[in-house]
Amino acid sequence: MSPDYWGYMPFTQTYNYFGIVVLALAIIALCGKKHRKTATFLGISSLLFLIMSFGSATPHLSNLFLKYLPYFNKFRVPSMILVMVQILAVIMAGLGLDTILSLTEEERKQWSKGLFKAFWICGIIFLLWLILAKPIFGGLPFASAQEKQQLAKYNMTEIPADIRATRLNMLYTSGILSLLLLTVSIGLAYLKTVKKLPQMIFVVLMSVIVFIDLYTYTGKFLKKENLQPVQQYKDRFAAQDYDEYLLADNSNYRIYPIEQNIISDARLPKTTGEWAYHHQIVTGYSAAKLARYDALMNYLQDSVKGPGEWRDYLIGIFSPEKGEIPREKPTNIMDMLSVKYMLHPEHLPYDSLLVNIHPVFDGSDNVIIYKNNRALPRAWFVDKVQKVAPADSILPLLREETFNPRNLAYVETDIKDVQAPDSCSVVQTVNELHKLAYDVYTDKPSFLVLSEVYYPAGWKAKLDDKEIPIYPANYVLRGLQIPAGQHKLELVFAPESYTISIRLSLIGLLASLLTLMGGLIWNYNRINKVKEEKV
Repeated sequence: MSPDYWGYMPFTQTYNYFGIVVLALAIIALCGKKHRKTATFLGISSLLFLIMSFGSATPHLSNLFLKYLPYFNKFRVPSMILVMVQILAVIMAGLGLDTILSLTEEERKQWSKGLFKAFWICGIIFLLWLILAKPIFGGLPFASAQEKQQLAKYNMTEIPADIRATRLNMLYTSGILSLLLLTVSIGLAYLKTVKKLPQMIFVVLMSVIVFIDLYTYTGKFLKKENLQPVQQYKDRFAAQDYDEYLLADNSNYRIYPIEQNIISDARLPKTTGEWAYHHQIVTGYSAAKLARYDALMNYLQDSVKGPGEWRDYLIGIFSPEKGEIPREKPTNIMDMLSVKYMLHPEHLPYDSLLVNIHPVFDGSDNVIIYKNNRALPRAWFVDKVQKVAPADSILPLLREETFNPRNLAYVETDIKDVQAPDSCSVVQTVNELHKLAYDVYTDKPSFLVLSEVYYPAGWKAKLDDKEIPIYPANYVLRGLQIPAGQHKLELVFAPESYTISIRLSLIGLLASLLTLMGGLIWNYNRINKVKEEKV
C-alpha cells in the first residue's frame, strides 16, 4: 500500500502538476486586457482537455469521445491528454507574466489595488491553514476505493495509523508550500505594479518561485539515487548461459518464460519483457495491445477466465494418482504459437517421466529450460478447416483436448475446396519485420496456417505475384488458401494509411519550404524597395 496516492485512479506513476503559481499567472492572463482573447481560448481548451481525461469516471462522455473524436482511442489512457492542460497552462502563465510587465500607468493603479487585496486574502488563508488544516482534515479516511476493498478482505475498516499520518502530513505540508508560494508571488506582482521592484528582478524571482514549486513535486524523478549507471543496464541485458543455449538454436521459434512457480516463490531472474531483448517471446507487455492476441493471453495465462493453459498442464503433472505417471494435458495454444522452449525457475516434478516436454538445460540463476516436443513450426498445412461463429467462441475451443492444431484450423468464414494434402512442404526464405516469404508446395488445394498474428490493417499476401486474402485462423493466426502446385508466397506490411501519411508529410514539407522561400524573397524585395524610396 503506497502512501503517496489515495485518489480515484486505479494507480498512477507520475504527477500531472504545473503548480499553483503557474495557475495564478494563467488567471491573471484571463483578467488582463492584453491577452484576454487568447487566454480565454486556451482556458476553454484546457477545460475541454480536462473533461476528456476523466475516462471511466464519466463513461457516457468518454464513450462519445472514443466513438467520434478522431484518434482519441489511440491514447494508452484518457488521462494522458492532461499533458495538453499542462502545456496550455504554461503558455497562459507566460501571457499572465507579460500582462503584468505591460501594464499602463492607469492599469497599474487598478491592478495594484486588486493584487494588494489578493495578497492579504492569501496570507490569511495561509495562516488559517497553519492553524486549522490538521484538525479539519485529520478525520478524512485517506483511503481509495481499491484500498477499502483490500482492507475488507482482512476485516479491517481503516488503513494503518502510520499511513494515515503520512498522508495527512503530505496534505498539510503541500498546502503550506503552495499557499506560501502563492502569497509571495502575488506580493511580488504587487510590488512590481507599484514600481517597488525592478522588472528584471521580478522576472528572476518569479522564475525561481515557479522552479521551486515544480521541483518540489517533480524533481524526485531527477534525483541521483533514481538514476543508474549505463554499465548496470548493459550488464542487465548481457547474454547469460541460458540465453546462449537458446540462441544456438537457429530455427524460427518462440519461448515462453514462466515468471514464477505456481507452488513456490521461485522466480526467473528477468521480467517477461526483458527476455524479448534476445528472444522471441509469446508474453511480455505493451501499452498498445492487439485485442485478439490479448484475448488469447487470457487463455494461455491465468486470468479472470480461470486457470491458464500452462497452469492446467502443471496441475496435471504436480498431482498424479498413486502409481500413475503424470497426466500431461495438451498445450494447443503454446504449440500453435511455435513455443519451442519454456523457461521455469525450478525443476518440475517427475520431469524425467514427461513426454510432451523435457528438460534440456540447467542454467545459472536457477533457469531451467524445457523443450516442447509438440511445438509446431512457423508455417504448416492442415487437413481441414471448420467455420466457427462468432469469432470469440473459438477461444475456448482452442483449449479442448480434442482439438489438434496440426490437423484442424478454426476459421470465421466459409472456405471451400480445402483438402488434406498427401505431400506438402513449406520453407521460409525471408523473415523480416515487414516482409515474410515462403516456398510452398502441396499436391492438393490446401489451407496453410502461419504462426504469425493476424493483423489485417496493412498486411498483404501475394501468391506468385497475385494478391490473395489472408484469413484469421484459430482466432489469432494467419491462414491462406493455397492451390495445388509449387508456389512463391510473400507477405508484406504496407498499410495504405502509412503511404498516404508519407505523401501528405512530403507535400506539407514542400509547402512549408516554398512559403519560407516566398517570405524571404518578399522581405528582401520590401527592404530593397524601402532603400530605393529613401534614395
